[in-house]
Amino acid sequence: MSMARKVLISFLGTGNPNANRRYDLVNYEFDDGTVINSPLIAHALEEYYNVELTILIGTTKSMWEEVYGDERDGDFYCHLMEVCKNASNATSEVDFRNDADRIEKELSGKLKIHLIKYGINHDEIITNIKEIMNLDNDLCDGDELIVDITHSFRSLPLILMNSIIYLRLFSQKHISISNIVYGMKENNEARIVELNDVLYLNEWLTAAYSFKSYGRAEQVAELLKDENNKAAASLIKDFSNVINLSYLSGFAPISKRLKSLNNSDWSPMAQLVIPQVIDDFTRSFPSGMPLYKQQYNVAKWQYEKGNYGLSYMSLTEAIVSLVAEISYKERDQTKSKEEFVSDFDVRDKMKSEYLIKNCANLNKHKEERNFYLSINKIRNTIAHSSMQAGMNTTSLIKSLKEKIDEFNRLIDTNKRAKLID
Repeated sequence: MSMARKVLISFLGTGNPNANRRYDLVNYEFDDGTVINSPLIAHALEEYYNVELTILIGTTKSMWEEVYGDERDGDFYCHLMEVCKNASNATSEVDFRNDADRIEKELSGKLKIHLIKYGINHDEIITNIKEIMNLDNDLCDGDELIVDITHSFRSLPLILMNSIIYLRLFSQKHISISNIVYGMKENNEARIVELNDVLYLNEWLTAAYSFKSYGRAEQVAELLKDENNKAAASLIKDFSNVINLSYLSGFAPISKRLKSLNNSDWSPMAQLVIPQVIDDFTRSFPSGMPLYKQQYNVAKWQYEKGNYGLSYMSLTEAIVSLVAEISYKERDQTKSKEEFVSDFDVRDKMKSEYLIKNCANLNKHKEERNFYLSINKIRNTIAHSSMQAGMNTTSLIKSLKEKIDEFNRLIDTNKRAKLID
């Protein structure tokens, strides 16, 4: 495994539009007071951060001769100046590749050059994204990136940052981004500003999406910990676990705890997304609902979050609870309705007496029995990881939505018949 390195990713611009194509010397000042005098911000950043590899991104018109330096081969330096000065967006990156390879070679492997288009239309932007994704080929496992956007232009700052963050998330090389910097130049002085809050915003973006769309709170909980909201982090994690387990016994306690959350000291990102999810949950599962309705609402919730297997299982249990609820009024016994409906022996009896074929009550609860038989077959296929002819994911998901709607109609029918409250 390669040792982790500090890698600088920076843009190279076209400099001042004067005849000598030279970058001015600039005093680059860092947060700790360090000042480094250099014509290229990349060189200042290399020195300050102890960079081991620099990846420069630029067009064929960028000032590559300044990267090469006039202290080496003077003829090649002049060649670079002439080629780059006369280049345009129509100049082929392929034609310039040999010159770029020579620059890389003479800088002893400490530089990698990536050539891009101007990014003035969709095709050029897609080409640039592909090229930035190719940066992954230059990286090693565990590399720490410093990203400089000072000389990026047009669409490139947005393209670069989103592409680099994408690489950080999905590259198999476990790269990290330690700093995002921008050089705020005025005359011959430039303040190096660290823009690391961009990374934090992006972490909240992915965490909030996962939490709101799928009920997964691991990332949100970690970010709340980072904000020193450990109690809220623990509660949000408990909430996520209750939801993802479809653990009905935990719904009422967690709902009560969630209502007591004080979000006054949360970050703006947390204040925007977490209350939305909590409010949606508490509206979907108010206190005092009968068990069949709780299970039905869980099935709907899981369907909406894309947890289709859990939705099928909850809906299968909901039909058993509905029949138990209907049957409670027919029985002379001392149990409360809640105890009766949730009792395992009672639920097994409901299945055998009312819901399974060849039982003694074929003419009773026919719609409910047909619903149970059809959905339980699918539930068993999913729960036991088995295969059924004619089933595929598209049809299973479509059928689930139809069953959710059908169950709602069964509720209405039984309420109109005053068989359930």
